[in-house]
Amino acid sequence: MTIRDLFTKKKFLLENSSITAGFNSDEVFEARIIPFEKTWIFTKGFCFHPLEASKFILKEIKQVRHLDRPHKEALMLKLLKMRYKFEQYKHIRLDFIYSNDSKLRI
Repeated sequence: MTIRDLFTKKKFLLENSSITAGFNSDEVFEARIIPFEKTWIFTKGFCFHPLEASKFILKEIKQVRHLDRPHKEALMLKLLKMRYKFEQYKHIRLDFIYSNDSKLRI
């Protein structure tokens, strides 16, 4: 399985990870990978974003890609909060949650 870091566009090959099933090539998710022997493996924590939010997420990443690490980490935290708001408020449209508009105070 090959994954791509959206910030650096670097690709990682995961060969021996026990978690490789059930992924789609167009999914945007947050996960940690660690080196193990001569490959990379996933840790246990994942955050899968809705497919419909991909356009918003990619646009936000493009804006901070050239900035320093604290800006990237702030974006990742913001996206994580959005994902949990999406889970918590299923009656709210996705575009109200994955937005820079401050209606939901994310």
